[in-house]
Amino acid sequence: MEFTALTTEGLKKTFKVKIPKNHLELCLNERLQKIGETAKIPGFRPGKAPLPILKQRYGTSVQGEVIEKAIQDSIGALIKEHQLKIALRPDVKIENYEEQGDLSLDVSVEILPEITAPNLENLSYEKLRCLVPEEELTKALDQLRGNNAITEEVKKARAAKKGDVAVIDFEGFLNGVAFAGGKANDTKLELGSGTFIPGFEEQIEGHKPGESFDITVTFPADYPSKDLAGQETIFKINLSALHTKVLPELNDAFAKQVGFENLDALKEAARTQISADRERMSFLVAKRAVLDDLASKFSFEVPQGLVSAEFESIWQQYESRAASAANDEGAQEEKPTPEEMEKDRAQYQEIAVRRVRLGLVLAEVGRQYEVGVTQRELERAIMDTARAYPGRERDIVEYFRSNEAAQASLRAPIFEDKVVQLILDKAKISHKDLPLEELVAAFKNVTEGEEDMPEA
Repeated sequence: MEFTALTTEGLKKTFKVKIPKNHLELCLNERLQKIGETAKIPGFRPGKAPLPILKQRYGTSVQGEVIEKAIQDSIGALIKEHQLKIALRPDVKIENYEEQGDLSLDVSVEILPEITAPNLENLSYEKLRCLVPEEELTKALDQLRGNNAITEEVKKARAAKKGDVAVIDFEGFLNGVAFAGGKANDTKLELGSGTFIPGFEEQIEGHKPGESFDITVTFPADYPSKDLAGQETIFKINLSALHTKVLPELNDAFAKQVGFENLDALKEAARTQISADRERMSFLVAKRAVLDDLASKFSFEVPQGLVSAEFESIWQQYESRAASAANDEGAQEEKPTPEEMEKDRAQYQEIAVRRVRLGLVLAEVGRQYEVGVTQRELERAIMDTARAYPGRERDIVEYFRSNEAAQASLRAPIFEDKVVQLILDKAKISHKDLPLEELVAAFKNVTEGEEDMPEA
């Protein structure tokens, strides 16, 4: 094969590739011999038909397949000979081909830029830290006790209060007409739980078992049912009984009931879970700082093919949201105007460039430090995803296990988090202690604009 470099413009290179007819003949013969192993041809046993007979019978039908194989061979040889680190599949155009002659190709490739990863030990970041106070541990344990509480009927006549479990029959009316789904009997409702629409539970408080009464509530403006959203309705209520929750004692017996060896083990598990939730928020805040810092340190040219693919992915999501807003009268977002869409397009183009550039930087850091995604980590991600689809877990698991592209979509964020954690482990870190509400505010600040978060 012959390779001739034609042009170089930034990261884009073009080559002239000549595949000689003897290589094409070799590819054709290999394919025909493979067919001949099983082909049933009158007068010959399988695998014994001579090549000329096979060529006469199958040569024309496999010609396209043979040319494709020869092209792939030539691309592999081109990449190896010129030591190309390609960003995307090369663009190949057949310039000239005559049967039983040479094959000439024009090949255009985009290569990855040369990147020098930063010295991680020279980087500095602030990490937010939020310790678990004793009162928060107590609150978590009380919530666990509440989840495992039993209820006892209140025998002595008294008015319902917050925390009681009211047993009610109810029926809802809109403009004097009962509406679908607004009726139920013997419903147990914990007052103050926020289970029902705002204002419903509060109006039951103060009433006694045996009483029947009406309450007026207004459905939220964003309620899923358009007929009820924002509408004032009347519910006829019959309060038949009151139950009170009896919390289990916080002791070793309760700890064993919920699956722990003793109370100390339960407390340690609760503290670990609370700490893990806070650590995750802290990590994501620090991750944004790392990515913003790296984005400010690198400005190399990125392959336009990768940018285009990334932008298309972002823009498809944008158009999907815009279409939903246009079709849903109750949508909180309005359909963007053409001017807004043009402005957003330019913004998302910049985001696509940022994502690609950061992805390449993180990939280089990961390569240098041999960061990878283990099969166990991938399996855990598959199971976590499947649990988000109750009743369809088996289908979701099978989909990911049989789909390489789907697996890649799970590997990418795992790899990104592992590289960012590596950077934080090696960088100079200063800690800032702060209360939970400030950590939550910082977390929301970096996650509410999720479309601007880069992915490797």
